Amino acid sequence: MTSKTNVELDRQKIVYERQRAVRVRYAGASVGLYRLDLVVEGKVVVEVKAVAAIDRAHLARVFSYLKATGLAVGLIINFSSDVARIRRVFCSSEGALNEGS
Repeated sequence: MTSKTNVELDRQKIVYERQRAVRVRYAGASVGLYRLDLVVEGKVVVEVKAVAAIDRAHLARVFSYLKATGLAVGLIINFSSDVARIRRVFCSSEGALNEGS
């Protein structure tokens, strides 16, 4: 299914993947599978939401995605109001969560 987001990314000629499958590993064993909403330009994980507010669970989920992919930057885009709200999530080289608004 094509969304407005996908149409706009295509229109802007931005390279992205939808629903990228990422294996979750623990102690060398595969223990699960994540499905990422979008990965843009192979560099940024984008999680699309329509919730009242972005909470710590949303931040933790994107942080987990970053650790699983080895990427450093994530965005949570909340479309629940007239104006989209965006939160940035960063995974430092030490594996620590950093966030911005």
